Amino acid sequence: MKERGSSGAGYKALSFVNIDAHRYGYALLGWALASLAVLHAVPARARDALPEWPLLGPLQTRNLSPFSLLRMDFMPPPAAASQQPGWDFDARLTHANNFVKSENVKNYLRARAQARMLTARDVQALLATPGDVLYFDGEITALDLTARYVHDRHWMGYINLPLLYYSGGIMDGAIDGFHQAFGFTSAGRELVADNEYQAVIRHSGDAVVLLDAPSGVQVGDPVLGVRFSTEFASEAFAIIEGAVKLPVGDVDTYVSSGAVDYGIQLSLQKQLGRHGFYFSAAHQWLGEAERFPNAFRSQASEASVAYEFGFTRHTAAVLQTSWSQTAFTAGSGSLATDELLATLGIRHWRGNVAYDFSLTENYGNYDNTEDIAATLGVSWLLPGNPAGDSVN
Repeated sequence: MKERGSSGAGYKALSFVNIDAHRYGYALLGWALASLAVLHAVPARARDALPEWPLLGPLQTRNLSPFSLLRMDFMPPPAAASQQPGWDFDARLTHANNFVKSENVKNYLRARAQARMLTARDVQALLATPGDVLYFDGEITALDLTARYVHDRHWMGYINLPLLYYSGGIMDGAIDGFHQAFGFTSAGRELVADNEYQAVIRHSGDAVVLLDAPSGVQVGDPVLGVRFSTEFASEAFAIIEGAVKLPVGDVDTYVSSGAVDYGIQLSLQKQLGRHGFYFSAAHQWLGEAERFPNAFRSQASEASVAYEFGFTRHTAAVLQTSWSQTAFTAGSGSLATDELLATLGIRHWRGNVAYDFSLTENYGNYDNTEDIAATLGVSWLLPGNPAGDSVN
């Protein structure tokens, strides 16, 4: 059962934002470029080799919260101090458990008082309730494939393609047991069936209903980007990045907004021996979503902070946190509440290959973000540039 909004065919699926937003974007981009030009003019130590501690930077972890899936999601850039000219490829597998719901859905489930899947009758009752409706119960697996080309110590380009698989998963029982063991609330998990995928989302009269997981692997929207970095002090870098998300995924299976998004990201990085400090802030301009033409913001922002500690020259731990706005407009309850995520990971690298494993947990706001996610990543630097070689 799927319900489309009543906006008709007159909307522009690839529309951008209004003129005022464009002017704001140009002003922000101009400020960013001017700042980088000033930093680039500051004399800095010539870089003839990698640092003594070749840290790799923040974790490249995708946000699989239901309301960040549809918009472009910037990831913080790798450590500029350790980048080397040439190609590198990255494969990153993330598995996330989501159980999020709005207050009216919570009330309905409590009144129903049965631990079972939603039926078509349940959906009709939920869509008859006033206000926006949010129910997303399931697990999302994402395989992010990224190719990067580092031209020199300043310029780098990349393309990212996400492959998504939706399922009921296997983690519901374990998460509920963890909550009970440590005295946390079950968050209403006892009111629905375990390990099932279902989604009911309505906003501003537009709705998506999925009573079963989409079959097979879904191709998400690719992102193309360019980064420019400059070392403005010893082991200190400023990075500006521009990127665009192209609508390739299927809007009916909730893997794409059907619109073009674009944005910029500014990052600062500082390495002190075996310690790495990283900050990124991004702003996106969102196109008009096909399934939610009246619901999406025209702009959204996000930021992240990360700390990396090198245990050895080949092993490091990373702790990072991120804040982001969802794609949905303000005043939408859980759909528009800011997302807060914390990630702890460890990585190891030898020669041309780096491995990392991380866990992500939501905090602060629990009604619209992934409950827990695990990521396993592998990066390959093409032969000829192993760690320790000099860079241009």
